[in-house]
Amino acid sequence: MILSVHIPKTAGRSFRTILQTHFKKGFLDDYVDGPLNRTLEESIKDANKFHKTYKFYRKYCYQLKGVDCIHGHFLPYKYRSECHNKNTMFITWLRDPIERLVSHYLYREKLFNEAEQQLPNTIKRRFSSFEAFCMNPKMQNCYAHFFYKFPLEQFAFIGISEYFDEDCMFFAETYLNTSLDIIPRKNTNSDKRKLVILDDTEFLNKIKALNSLDYTIYNLALEIREKRVSNDYE
Repeated sequence: MILSVHIPKTAGRSFRTILQTHFKKGFLDDYVDGPLNRTLEESIKDANKFHKTYKFYRKYCYQLKGVDCIHGHFLPYKYRSECHNKNTMFITWLRDPIERLVSHYLYREKLFNEAEQQLPNTIKRRFSSFEAFCMNPKMQNCYAHFFYKFPLEQFAFIGISEYFDEDCMFFAETYLNTSLDIIPRKNTNSDKRKLVILDDTEFLNKIKALNSLDYTIYNLALEIREKRVSNDYE
């Protein structure tokens, strides 16, 4: 089984298309939790609640329905029972934390601008600016939130969004034993407007400091990818 952790605005929707196309009826979405809409304490509580009933889900919901891949917004800690299962692997995608914040903010703005009355229940607040968005503690260190008690080394594959095409092809060939003729692009933000604040070095340094946990995780993921790519060329 593949457990694919989709962190918002890291090309997860595009990658979902690849998984769904490959696994067909064996593919299952898990977007119930929405970790970024909860505090870490609430996310941990959700994960522990699910963990207590996981044997039931594994036997009757997954095995009987032939589920081979689960993809969505969830803490991998939720499925920690699978960590020692040699037939299960965890995968995820990461992106430069500031770039992810920009994309997340613009996506929310797009939703408000297009149809405020039809917004998802989870998106209730409109921020006055990108600066205000970044200063909100709930928007900081989302990788650290998602990876509670789950080190990067537990992941069999970590894609980097900046190398999306290359990493998708590697994943498909290595783990799905297939090749990709077309790399899907889903839910991408076509709004290329410039956020002037991004030219402010002092502001960027402040945001990097506020998201230091995420940059530590992201930089480690880059190192892991570099080793993988180096081994691939040997």
